[in-house]
Amino acid sequence: MRGGVIHERSLDLLDFRFASLGAKTGRQVPVSLGRSTGYIDLVVEMENILLAIEAERSRRRVEGDVIKAQTVGAAELWIVTPQQMLVRRIRDTLGDVRPGNQNQVAVSVLTLGDALQQVPNCFSRFLPS
Repeated sequence: MRGGVIHERSLDLLDFRFASLGAKTGRQVPVSLGRSTGYIDLVVEMENILLAIEAERSRRRVEGDVIKAQTVGAAELWIVTPQQMLVRRIRDTLGDVRPGNQNQVAVSVLTLGDALQQVPNCFSRFLPS
């Protein structure tokens, strides 16, 4: 277990919800970042679209989360946190960090409850209508 109990329980719930829809999921997926390796908490693949999910309890790692999601080619990064107050703080932090290059990844900062509600429809915006 890399995070604490809240971290792991959040990932368990999201992993189960996505898997129940038929998505492929992977936990603690390694990402090569030059000379070092980072890990994405949960990677979800459906219809050849990748979603990276990071469970965070502070805003100090979110810049690295964006880089990891870009590195694996994720269409979107979800930063999931247990508190609405932290959602606002992370969004403020990311306001200055959002990359402007061609590998830009969409970023959503969500409470766990909001993330669980968005699971059934999260891939639909990336699929052709």
